[in-house]
Amino acid sequence: MISDYLSGAARLAAIASLGALAACSESALSQASEVSANDLAAKSKEQLVEHSIGDEYTPCEDCPIFVRVPDAPDSLRPIRYVSKYELTWNHFLAAYEDGSCELPKRWGWGGKDTPIVRSDPVFESLRLDWAITTMGPSDIICYQEWFKEKTGQFPMLPSSLEWEWFARAGVRDRKYPWGNEPDSTQEALDVSSIRDKLLPAQDLVDLPPRIRKIAVGAEVGLFEPNDWGLHDLLGNAKELTNEVITAQNVEQYNARLGRTLNVGGSRGRVTKGFVLSTQSERWKQGIGYSDYMIEMPTGFSTSVGVRFVLVEGQ
Repeated sequence: MISDYLSGAARLAAIASLGALAACSESALSQASEVSANDLAAKSKEQLVEHSIGDEYTPCEDCPIFVRVPDAPDSLRPIRYVSKYELTWNHFLAAYEDGSCELPKRWGWGGKDTPIVRSDPVFESLRLDWAITTMGPSDIICYQEWFKEKTGQFPMLPSSLEWEWFARAGVRDRKYPWGNEPDSTQEALDVSSIRDKLLPAQDLVDLPPRIRKIAVGAEVGLFEPNDWGLHDLLGNAKELTNEVITAQNVEQYNARLGRTLNVGGSRGRVTKGFVLSTQSERWKQGIGYSDYMIEMPTGFSTSVGVRFVLVEGQ
């Protein structure tokens, strides 16, 4: 040991040197940590412009897959990537199991369903590649913050016009993601038209009844994508936009949506697309159709999925 062969001033000098070395090491580690975080953010933003059109990009191990899309028109934000699928249960569980987000508090639409917790025997049945449609506003924000912490990028919800742009793959006035002719077999729109394809993939008989209540739509990616490689745009689940309807702008949205909206003292949210159904042919109205739902503290008034975009500079 140093004390065995150093004494007096020499020993004090050695101790001081060791202390200085430790302080330098701690400072170096702190600086390295800051550099690492900065490098992560810089590298992630760099990747936004490195990929070619059509390339797939996964920002982190448990993140959704994104597709590099052509540059957006000047009237829209500079979107560079769009999520290939709607956000799934498996994606959200990564943020939950990381300790960053809680499970959604809403587990059904009658208000009487028992929430599922980590110790629940049916928890493992949540590991689904199905759109998660029970998130509330705080759940979505929590996931966005987790994503940013992991990647240095903030995933954003599209506006209705941005959604229409990438749903049409940039083709002006295209009515459906696949073209202009209605065809209920192209996506998860009408159960009766796709039963043979849907049921084997869903395997509903193996899901606990409580999971079936929240497993809206079907497994993502069962159907062909649009021209830009994006799946389940018109069908499977409604998708949330960033547009908020309030008492101050409701008249504007009455005109845009072509009907009288009733938001009362709450906030409304514009949605795009349609949920897989057995009774509705509203999907035939196509990409241009917009709907709305009510935003409440605990969630939304009906099931809704999300599809994120990555915007340059965000």
